[in-house]
Amino acid sequence: MATVKALCLVAHPDDCVIFAYSYIHAHLEMDWTIGYLTYTSQDPRGAELAAFWQRRGVECAFLGFEDHWHDNEQNQLTRWGEAEATHACWELARGYNLVLTHDKNGKKIVYYH
Repeated sequence: MATVKALCLVAHPDDCVIFAYSYIHAHLEMDWTIGYLTYTSQDPRGAELAAFWQRRGVECAFLGFEDHWHDNEQNQLTRWGEAEATHACWELARGYNLVLTHDKNGKKIVYYH
């Protein structure tokens, strides 16, 4: 049986632990990658979570979109376009058999290809 290539796609470097860790841990037979919309592996927050996952044999990919928490206080959700982020997420998800993500309320969503 072929290994399932799985992507956990989240916005921030702690969302995967909050929303997906139990699912990932229950499915360690899958070849996981964690994809982050924001940050890079050089940012302290990104580096910390990348190291956490690397110790568990899980690769990480960062799309590098800028995240400013003050934007939420001003009801400005992002400093980048939704279309640009959507395109980047679809490009990252290409080639995976399963994509695990969550909606704005934290509900898990699993897409199978």
